[in-house]
Amino acid sequence: MSEHRWYAIQTTAGHENKVRSLVARRIKDDSRADEEKPIRQALVPTQEVVEI
Repeated sequence: MSEHRWYAIQTTAGHENKVRSLVARRIKDDSRADEEKPIRQALVPTQEVVEI
């Protein structure tokens, strides 16, 4: 099994989840076995902001 690698994608504000969905679709449509896929998961980091 290969070592996992991290990739960062810069997106326009407000389009993060759209990009995550597109990457997730590409992962799902990839016909290779899970161990052979170069990308296995797409995450969007979030931060809760409290306004006072």
